[in-house]
Amino acid sequence: MLDFILDSYQYIEELSIAVKVLIVIFLSVISPILFIPIMATMYLSGLLLGFNLGVIIATIGYFLSISTYYYIGSSFHKISFIKRLIDARLGKHMSKLKKMNFVHVIIFSLFVPFLLISLGLGVLHKNKINIFAVYFGALPSIIAFVLAGSYGKSFFEAKDNNMIYYSLGLIVLYVILQKMFTLYLKRKG
Repeated sequence: MLDFILDSYQYIEELSIAVKVLIVIFLSVISPILFIPIMATMYLSGLLLGFNLGVIIATIGYFLSISTYYYIGSSFHKISFIKRLIDARLGKHMSKLKKMNFVHVIIFSLFVPFLLISLGLGVLHKNKINIFAVYFGALPSIIAFVLAGSYGKSFFEAKDNNMIYYSLGLIVLYVILQKMFTLYLKRKG
């Protein structure tokens, strides 16, 4: 199994940077359709491109993904049965959601998957500037997962087992901290 993974990585590593960039951006946009968490594509960005270029390409892919699903959400509002479904599900919360400002969207996007936020902002016809708020809220996650991916890249290049421990440890630590912070906010109200 390890030989298969190493051979696969060597094959992908031989691809040009342009192809790797296109793979990451393409997967960033279609990952929700494939039920792949967007942070997995951020990890892949670090794994294929390293930290510096990985963060830049992950940011571009994340922005394209947020924008795509924002516009899809805004088109949902035009479909009557979806509008009724949304009104029925969010009826009592709709006024709170409409009052969310830029800072609220940043905080909200720390804990809620970007797909729900992007679609929701589109459905509510919130200002397009809120797309940046979703990005700023996700920035710690993007950096952590691209860094973890770049540790994975170092593992494959140097065959140093410590790098894979750093990579996995960073992901576990980030998820634990995010869950603890979410629980803290829920208790605080």
